[in-house]
Amino acid sequence: MRYLRDQALKAQAGAPDYAAERARFIRARADLSEMEAEEKRRSLIAADQIEAAWIAVLALLRTRLLSLPDRLAPQAFNQPTVGDTRNLIRAAIREVLDDLAEPDVQLEADLDLAGIPDPEADGGKGTGGSETAAGSDDQRLGGSEPAAEL
Repeated sequence: MRYLRDQALKAQAGAPDYAAERARFIRARADLSEMEAEEKRRSLIAADQIEAAWIAVLALLRTRLLSLPDRLAPQAFNQPTVGDTRNLIRAAIREVLDDLAEPDVQLEADLDLAGIPDPEADGGKGTGGSETAAGSDDQRLGGSEPAAEL
């Protein structure tokens, strides 16, 4: 009788129950084994690998989108209408998004972002290559210069 009373007092006082703790430990060990098996089957990917892959994809997206103005400026200059220019820009954006729809990201390798160029590193002015291809940004667009009045 005294034993049962002592057990009841321990349960009320929050004393650890050996059977419950052992069951929790066995359950945790089984969960860990299952996660390791899933990881080996490649159905479970570590969160840091997912984060690194997303960083690489978003860095590539940013680089590709920021390169559009330098690439499209000379082509937009030659478009006869605003609608044609809009279609040119839409096509270029879709091309970038389609290229990134299925990126080839390696989850096993350590991704090195230092090798990805930053188009805004020079203050957002591009790489300088657009100056030779398209001229300066303040060029007059569309048609020839108006005739000077005498």
